[in-house]
Amino acid sequence: MIIKNNFLIITILSSAFVVGMEEANNFPQIFFLNGPSSSGKTTLALQLQHALQPHAYYIKSYDEFRENDLVKRVKENNLVPDNYVFTTVHTLFEDVNSAINNTKDIDEQLLLRTLWVTSIEASSKAFYEHIHAAASQGNKLIVDTVVMNEQLQKQMETLRIYTMCTVFTRITLDTLKERIAKRNLSDSPKEHRSLERIMRVYPLYCNQEGNPLYTHDIIVDTGALTPQEAAAYVINFYSRL
Repeated sequence: MIIKNNFLIITILSSAFVVGMEEANNFPQIFFLNGPSSSGKTTLALQLQHALQPHAYYIKSYDEFRENDLVKRVKENNLVPDNYVFTTVHTLFEDVNSAINNTKDIDEQLLLRTLWVTSIEASSKAFYEHIHAAASQGNKLIVDTVVMNEQLQKQMETLRIYTMCTVFTRITLDTLKERIAKRNLSDSPKEHRSLERIMRVYPLYCNQEGNPLYTHDIIVDTGALTPQEAAAYVINFYSRL
């Protein structure tokens, strides 16, 4: 373990394990996972959920939430056709931006971009309201989402009224490129990640070394560690408290 700039960067971990009932009181109500796209948040969320058994932690994914919420909003704003079939968040972003760019009228382009940004912001706000509602009922949550600007950072901090651990999934840009290339070889064409888009938004999450732009309780190097190792450290961190 290395401590740098008040962050915990995990380099060597033990295997994941299932925790005991007596350790339940040490764990936060919310594990908040944040990091670049394809950095391993969803995989880590599943590993944490498994390792935390028999404690019932529910995974709340922003990607899954906006499959319905954001698509509904962009259809209402005529950013995609009514018969649009959602495949992935990445293709949705590309399809909407392509439709906007293909609009010849500059004023209409500006209007569509404004509606697109408004749709994203409204969907993000609705997601955090959804998390607050679930947490206020006493549910234990693993939140799989993204924080890439100051507004989203403020929304994340509103969850501090509950016990919460923020975990950043750190990955270098070179490792991210390799991971996306491997996924694109194995996934169907519809599931392909857009390397160009992910590289474009990467600086919104972290610096060139892969460290987050916003403070987190724990940084886990998911580019160097297995999901089991990353989950084990998070659990070990609270088991020692």
